[in-house]
Amino acid sequence: MLKRFFFIILFLFSAHAFPALAQMKISLVTISPGSELSSAFGHSLVLVQNGETSSEVDLYEYGGVDLGSIFQVPDDVKGSPETMQQHLFMQLYLILSSSTKTQLSRVKTTIDPKKQIPAILYNNYLSNEHETRTLLVDQLNLSDEKAQTFVKHLQTDLGREESYENFTNNCATKVRDRLFADDVLGKEARDAFFDKEVPLSLKQIAMQSIDDGASSTEQNTLYLVSPEAMRSQEGSDITRFLRSFGLNWRFRGNPMRSASQNFYESASAADAKFRELALAASKTGSFFGGAMIGLSNAFHEYFFREELVAASNPRYKTLFTPKLVREALLEIEIEEKDGQGKLQKRRVIDPTKALILTNKKPPAPARLSVIKRGARTDTTTTATTTASEL
Repeated sequence: MLKRFFFIILFLFSAHAFPALAQMKISLVTISPGSELSSAFGHSLVLVQNGETSSEVDLYEYGGVDLGSIFQVPDDVKGSPETMQQHLFMQLYLILSSSTKTQLSRVKTTIDPKKQIPAILYNNYLSNEHETRTLLVDQLNLSDEKAQTFVKHLQTDLGREESYENFTNNCATKVRDRLFADDVLGKEARDAFFDKEVPLSLKQIAMQSIDDGASSTEQNTLYLVSPEAMRSQEGSDITRFLRSFGLNWRFRGNPMRSASQNFYESASAADAKFRELALAASKTGSFFGGAMIGLSNAFHEYFFREELVAASNPRYKTLFTPKLVREALLEIEIEEKDGQGKLQKRRVIDPTKALILTNKKPPAPARLSVIKRGARTDTTTTATTTASEL
């Protein structure tokens, strides 16, 4: 009787200390590129849900930095053109020199039953009427042990401050690296992508993603600064700041040239302008002169370093956008033993079970012109109606 009581206590303690991992549901959230440069790669997040029926979730987000905040001017520097220019100058330098700090955040939230996702995701990514974005939620088919290990990796990263970098340390690369860890998807899965070369440069991939974001707007436009910021009181100051370096605040694509081509052409002109200003500033020996040299070097390194234009790369290195990380995971199969000891294969992501949400408006009904000829006269009248009304 005493032994039985002991085992009951042990069982209850174990159940309390180690919740049933079979109930843990982990999903990858992949958000399509947006029209602003700061959102042009899209976004990756991780949802962790304890229990199939539970609406409570932990939302993990790497790279939680708004690169568009570079053009948000604090109240204490408004009113002075010189102070504002210095603020924008230093903010631009911080972004370009990868000195912007970021860290993994975790938000405890709930699933909105109508939207099928946390309301915070809908509000942040699907509520903008001026751009069309898509949000995909894919459940990761990980074993209980691998699911627990993956979440432990996430929890270890909480609060750890790192420097944000577009191609090597962003929201997608962090999720990629944690999933491809030796104790999750494993070295074999990771090496399969390292061993395969793809004939694409990082710049080509970035430009394609930029164009995907621009196409989310009716005007096929990439915004360096959001339209909301440009409509603010500081909009004209921001415009003057950008144009002093040969940059525009928006870049429209057309049948002849894409939005990304127009952007990079402008960036090339700005790169030359930075070098010109840096050369002139270097002769002054002032603090501003040194800062201008630093900014010029940072700008060139950010957009035009040799690494970005290498003609081919290991595929793993090219997985720096959320879309490409998801596509890689779609290819992976895990081989594990079932309860009877037989090897079974299952895909990490089953695309047929993806939850796909978009704010894309349905196409308007086709409008046709119906010609009616008057019975008593030869005059012609035109009535416009929709196809559904015919």
